[in-house]
Amino acid sequence: MMQRHALSTTPATSHALAAGVVFLATALGLTGCADDPGAFVQRFEAAVASGEPARVRPLLTRASRPIFDTLIAAQRADGAPADGPFDPRPMKQPTRLVDSRPMRGGVVVTVQADGQRSEWVLLEEGGQLRLDLLGTSDRRGWLFQ
Repeated sequence: MMQRHALSTTPATSHALAAGVVFLATALGLTGCADDPGAFVQRFEAAVASGEPARVRPLLTRASRPIFDTLIAAQRADGAPADGPFDPRPMKQPTRLVDSRPMRGGVVVTVQADGQRSEWVLLEEGGQLRLDLLGTSDRRGWLFQ
């Protein structure tokens, strides 16, 4: 007969155990985020292609939205109509997911379009992945040129 033992922990070991579980869950992609990086890339590309800022904005982190709003305002200042669509650079090929790597709080994805690769930082907010413009700006080739 197998003997059962109670697991006793101190606050320090409980904290370390919890941190380990969070790390493993993040590394294994089990953070509770129902979103898929590949599906996000497709949704984001469709939103940008629509030319409607209102479709792009919800796909950005809360911290990224003021940056996006400033970019849209700058485009409007250059002569675009205030209520018209923004003018994204059209891609010859669809953006596709090449790779994704988990990171704390989200995932770093490598995407490719028109023969160029870029890395985007996607953070989980409210159970959904959202593009983080600040984190992405620090990555390699974050904008297609």
